[in-house]
Amino acid sequence: EAFLALDADERVRSASEAAAALLQRPTAGLLGGSLVEVLPPVGYGALARAAREARAAGRPVEAEELLPALDRTIAIH
Repeated sequence: EAFLALDADERVRSASEAAAALLQRPTAGLLGGSLVEVLPPVGYGALARAAREARAAGRPVEAEELLPALDRTIAIH
């Protein structure tokens, strides 16, 4: 399963090989990047909002969004 684990600053701290393959980047190239930096340039609004909400509220949130550049729906849990 593809996943990215984000820290409180919305930076990627962990990424699965499946996520790297989906995003067509090496895993090391994802680490330390923000959602805006690692996701395709169009279609990450709901995901970025959910990450900010989780940080502000100090609790997990769920969201999903279609990323047309990947032709996939991406979810945050």
